Amino acid sequence: MRAAAAHGEFLLSEPRTQSRGAMTTCELDLRVGGRWRYVMVADGGFEVAFHGGYREIIPNELIVSTEVYEGVPEGEALHMLTFTEADGRTTLTILVQHTSKEHRDAHIDSGMETGRQEAMDLLERVAVSLSLRSLGPQRKLEATEARR
Repeated sequence: MRAAAAHGEFLLSEPRTQSRGAMTTCELDLRVGGRWRYVMVADGGFEVAFHGGYREIIPNELIVSTEVYEGVPEGEALHMLTFTEADGRTTLTILVQHTSKEHRDAHIDSGMETGRQEAMDLLERVAVSLSLRSLGPQRKLEATEARR
């Protein structure tokens, strides 16, 4: 679990590749009290920006951070990312808490669910490729076949 969670923390804390648009700014200070900000080009060609801070980090287990969409600065959300391991597989659970029903609904209506799923699919592909790097050729072939 430690390796998988460490990869997950790296991938989730360094959004270099987004499935829906190009990242134009990525600033990270991954530590309790640290801040982050990223800007990306959304569908339609306009930029969207987000920022927040890290409130709690337990290596290989938990990242708690805030997120503010800069288009609605009063709509801060709390994100809790939990990594749990069972049978050699790491599960990522993401809980997002909003301060109001209106902010929650606006977040959902923004299309974020589709974007989040695309990002999670990308994360899975990267995590699998990282795990395959550590296997020998025969085990790599077996693992690839088992995923089909």
